[in-house]
Amino acid sequence: MTTFADFVAAPWTAACHEPCKPSTKRRVNSLLRTQLLPEFGAVSLNRLDNQDIHRWFEHYSRAAPAGANRALDVLTQILGFAVACGELPKNPARSIRRNPQAKKTRFLSRAEVERVHQVLVYCPINN
Repeated sequence: MTTFADFVAAPWTAACHEPCKPSTKRRVNSLLRTQLLPEFGAVSLNRLDNQDIHRWFEHYSRAAPAGANRALDVLTQILGFAVACGELPKNPARSIRRNPQAKKTRFLSRAEVERVHQVLVYCPINN
């Protein structure tokens, strides 16, 4: 059976990772290198189970809850693609709940405010 590392290296990278923006690739590569491949790389896809993934996620969440959420998102996407390829019958990461995060307030930048202003000033109003 295909290992997690082999699946990531070939079918997943070609189909899902290559089309990504460079910044997304850097973030995903970092998560693969530091978290996902060391933990699951040598494991056969059909041997990955919900309990092992949950145990890893809980451990990582203690140190970096937001990082654990991002890594879980990547893992879930990879395993979802494995399901679509017929490598797995179901996604063992799908039922794991992400860590709650506080809502963040975001303010518009000066450039964004200027663009909104331009639209409001120059956009005709239809009555």
